[in-house]
This record gives sequence, structure tokens and C-alpha cells, in this order.
Amino acid sequence: MSDLRTPLKRELEVQVSEEAVQRMWGHIRGRRALAGSSRVTASLRTLALGFVCAVLVGLGFWSWQSRGAAPGPLLERTGHTIARLGPAQMAADLNDGSRIELSDGAQLEVVDNTAHTFVSVLSKGRGLFEVTPGGPRRWVIEAGLASVEVVGTRFSVTRSEQSVAVEVMRGVVLVRSERLVDRVRRVVAGERLVVRAEETAAVPAPVVAPAPSASAPSPLATDAPRGSASGVPSALPSPESSAELEAEAFDALLSDADAKRKSGDVTGAVSLLQRALDRYPSGARGAITAFTLGKLLLDNAGRASDAAAVFARCLSLSPPRALAEDALSRLVEAEARAGHRERAEAAAARYLAAYPNGRRRRDVERWVGSE
Repeated sequence: MSDLRTPLKRELEVQVSEEAVQRMWGHIRGRRALAGSSRVTASLRTLALGFVCAVLVGLGFWSWQSRGAAPGPLLERTGHTIARLGPAQMAADLNDGSRIELSDGAQLEVVDNTAHTFVSVLSKGRGLFEVTPGGPRRWVIEAGLASVEVVGTRFSVTRSEQSVAVEVMRGVVLVRSERLVDRVRRVVAGERLVVRAEETAAVPAPVVAPAPSASAPSPLATDAPRGSASGVPSALPSPESSAELEAEAFDALLSDADAKRKSGDVTGAVSLLQRALDRYPSGARGAITAFTLGKLLLDNAGRASDAAAVFARCLSLSPPRALAEDALSRLVEAEARAGHRERAEAAAARYLAAYPNGRRRRDVERWVGSE
């Protein structure tokens, strides 16, 4: 190994002045400070972004919850529950902005009024419905030969013994009837659908002539006394007037029962509805009475077993489709609350077979524990 010409220590020495060293440390400290500041800024930005995201998520959840919150049943703007419209009250303005208006002689009964559905039965005459669009409820108007389903539009339904006419002024409705091809028809603004006992026709909406004034003389008027066609007073009321008197008596019974329920006299309300069911044991009136009595027994009287029997009777009277679905779902609930497990499961199986995508499916599954 050869000798080094210069000692190793001197070769490794770096000739740097103190001033240069201080300059280098100054640069290093500056870069460290800058890096620290950048890290703080980035942290602050991250925190700010997270706060903004949290606020946006909260606002979105609040908005969704507000839209999805169940608003409860429809009420009149006065705050009263709407049960029926008829001779005593021909129109109702509702608290969601919707309006129902009946023509003279028409009658309408509300059979189901919840946060999600509003079902009524137009027993006769013409009803004009203006439903506020975008609401949470599915409206159904049952009219015998046909039922009308709507979310938000303006339309009229006219029911007679031989036909049901649906006229749409704005929006779209679905008309369901066993007498329609495929049992459903979509009716849009400007169309008029007539469902008859023998045939069905969909035509553009005609111009409706104004009704004659009550004071205007009839072209068939004579000098004969009122109620007579030949000058001899009629001894018996016409079939039309008898039907009106019967309808008024039915409405009076239901009104009295509803008044007793609201006053807390559940026993009196049940007694009146049982009298009404004895008087109207069949047809649409019997089905409506049975359904109303079943709800009262189940929800107010706590008599689940009796309610189940009444709901079963309602179903035996061939109620309208919308009412039938509700009655069957309430039958499941009543049987389950009465402890009749096998009957509840049998009723649930009937419901799921008849309404596989029914609006009460989740309630039915919950009552039999299959959800």
C-alpha cells in the first residue's frame, strides 16, 4: 500500500466559511417553516371541506325527512275531519290545497283517509275534484262501475245507475273497471271516458251546456198541480225521492255515529253502526258500514275478535276494490291482535295473492311476522 501524499484528514475537510453555513441553515429553516405552513393550510382546508360536506348532508337529510314525513289524514281547512259530502255540505276545501265540489243531488262518502291514501265512494251524482299535484296521497274515487285513481289533477266523475263518466280538465287519471279492455284506461286532459253497463266509449270532452235555472219554466210544464201529471196529486213519492230519503237516512246514521265517536261515546257509536248494518245488510252501504264498524271496534273499542268478524262480513259484500284491499289488510291485523295466528296467516295469504304489490303489503307482512 503506497503512502498518501496528503493526510486523509486534510482531504476530507471542507473549506466552507461560517457565513456560508449560516446562510444554508437560514434556507433550511425557511423551507421548514413553509412546509409547516402548507401542512396547516391543508389541514384547515380539509376541516373546512368536511364541515361543508356535513352541513350539506344534514340539509339533504332534513329535506328528505321533511318530504317523507307522514302528514296525517286530510282535513278541511277549518281543521275538521271530512267524512261525507251531501245535501248538508256540497263542497270542501282541504288543508293540502285540494278541493271537492258536488253538484245538486250528489253524495260522497270518505271510507279511508290516511297519510298515504284518500279513498271515497261517490254513491250518485257528479263530483268535481281538484287534487293538488305532488302530494303524498293516492286518491281513489269509487263509483260503482269504475274507480278513478289520481295523484294530482282536475277532473269530474258523474255516476248514474247505468254509467260512470270521467272528464279530465287537467293532468292524467287512471280509470279501472271490469268493463274496460285490460281493466284499465289512461284518460288525459280534454278526454271524456264513459263506462256503461253495456258498452264503453272514450271521446273528446264535449262542451257542457249550463244547467237550466231553477226558476226557468220547464218546456213540459203544465198548469197541473206539482207532483201530478194530469191534475191529480200523486199519493206516493217517486222512486227517485224514495232513494234520496233512504240515502239521507243512511247518512244521518253514519253522521250520528261519527259524532258519538268524536265525543268519546264509543259504545254509542258502535250501537248506531250495528243498527245501520242491520238496516243495510248488503250492497255498497252495507260494505261501507261494516268497514267503518270494524275500524271503530279495532282502533277505539279494542275488540279485535269482533272487528275481525265485521271485516270478514265487509269482504263478503263485494266492496269496491280499494275498500276491499283495506278491509282485507285490516282483517289480517284484527286476527293477529286477537291472537288468531292461523287465521291471520290465512288472511295474509289471501291478501298477498290478490295484491302482490299492494300498498298495505308491508303492514300485512309485519302483522304475521314475515317482513
